Amino acid sequence: MKASLSFFILSIYILIRPSFAEVRPLNIVGESFPPYEFEFEGRIVGIDIDIIKYIFGKFGVEYTVRLMPWKRAWHEVEIARVDAILGASRKKVREPFVYYPQEDMWKSSYIFFTRGKMSQPVEVDYDTPLKNLNTIGIVRGYSYHDSFWEKYPNRDDGTLNPLLEEATDVQQSFLKLANGRVDLFIIDKTVGHFVVNDLRLRHKVTYSKKVLFEKGYTMPFVKRSDYPNIYALSVAFNAELAQMKASGKYDEIINKWMNCEKVIDCL
Repeated sequence: MKASLSFFILSIYILIRPSFAEVRPLNIVGESFPPYEFEFEGRIVGIDIDIIKYIFGKFGVEYTVRLMPWKRAWHEVEIARVDAILGASRKKVREPFVYYPQEDMWKSSYIFFTRGKMSQPVEVDYDTPLKNLNTIGIVRGYSYHDSFWEKYPNRDDGTLNPLLEEATDVQQSFLKLANGRVDLFIIDKTVGHFVVNDLRLRHKVTYSKKVLFEKGYTMPFVKRSDYPNIYALSVAFNAELAQMKASGKYDEIINKWMNCEKVIDCL
């Protein structure tokens, strides 16, 4: 199986490699979503950055990564101003715009965070919300999950459910939570723990042990991109990511980021 996968990757590589001799860098966007991708001391770093560095290094593909609020990043995809986007979940309405790799960059477990101390987790889910719940923090442009929107549907006129309050990014949402402007914040468990530590909010914010839903995240490639052989590149990327998982290289990157106490130790 490994041999056939390696042969397939090599075949795709031979097909696409000549196009990269004098081509511009691949233009990738995403949002700050630590520890997967975020800025540290003027550099964009994280799990996903290590993955694409490894894969594109094998292909000889040069690239740039820019981080911005998610809604803006996805708009860049819709108008085909970029070639790929980091950290996008699969959603039907997005399919006309991108080629989705089959392999996930990671699988996400979403939970609620609330006020408290990280040393004292709670159990909060859709069926057992907090007493006197006023607002739930969300990030503008996130797709979340059907179960979430069924529980907190928009109003008949299409405006946001009055229980929900948007923010531009994860960090802003956690600050709102810590300052009492929202009562709950829904976010990926790994991201949440990382950001709480980074913002030094462990004495103000805690988490629920109950998983609300799970979903996979990928790096889709933009269909209308004018980058040469963009579809072939997406196929090769998917195959190489599968090879990384089979070889143990993927787990090596994940474990490095999950076990270092300081960001500087992960670099």
